[in-house]
Amino acid sequence: MKTDKNKKILELAGLTKVFGGLVAVQGLDLEVKTGEIMGLIGPNGAGKTTVFNLTSGVLMPTEGKVLFNGEDITHLKPDRIAQKGLVRTFQANTLFPEFTVMENVLLGCHLQADIGFFEDLFPLASSRKKRDRVDEKAMDIINFAGMHDYRRETAKNLAHGYQRLLGVAIALAAKPRLLMLDEPVSGMNAEEKTTMMELIFRVREQGISVLVVEHDMRVVMGLCDRIAVLNFGRKIAQGTPSEIQNNKDVIEAYLGVDE
Repeated sequence: MKTDKNKKILELAGLTKVFGGLVAVQGLDLEVKTGEIMGLIGPNGAGKTTVFNLTSGVLMPTEGKVLFNGEDITHLKPDRIAQKGLVRTFQANTLFPEFTVMENVLLGCHLQADIGFFEDLFPLASSRKKRDRVDEKAMDIINFAGMHDYRRETAKNLAHGYQRLLGVAIALAAKPRLLMLDEPVSGMNAEEKTTMMELIFRVREQGISVLVVEHDMRVVMGLCDRIAVLNFGRKIAQGTPSEIQNNKDVIEAYLGVDE
């Protein structure tokens, strides 16, 4: 899918969050361009998750704005933000453990299903067609995520790596234009990490922009077009993976300094 790579799909302008006397995020300016994979890294406590929470409406900023596709969404609730196409995952697996893979993805389709209450009570031919379309969409997403063989498996019985893939599949069901991934390869082995990276690349090929927080530097450097680095709530660097790897401030703050 062709995208205008010079267009900004997300812009954080002067974003600041203060908890009591603690400044968690300070004056953050950050842009994500259409069709790119943008990384956000930094030491523990640098403010990365707070940025995600501010962007997705979980928290309200003390100062600054969040612009999505040119629209100010700073004060919208998370469900309205998701409906506009900005969708996030979380560090922990947020699944319905007793439901199957198919049922989990169907629930993720709910925002876009457009099946009303009375249609549920009195299932007419039109509502059945809508349900058929939703079922087809869910199966397409499951196939896209490489989980066809597990579609009838209960979520709690999946291996950790497949639970993480299911979390992404559920997010994709909400038709994101920007997908925010919070530590997508956390707890994965090398093979599972490769599978997740391949899925994220396929997501980008569908014209979906990606903003990812991740601690695994090999994954970040191999995945992202650009990377921004936070330290103590402030952006200390931004650039391509090679620029970040060779940035003195980043090496000292995050990657470590050779003795």
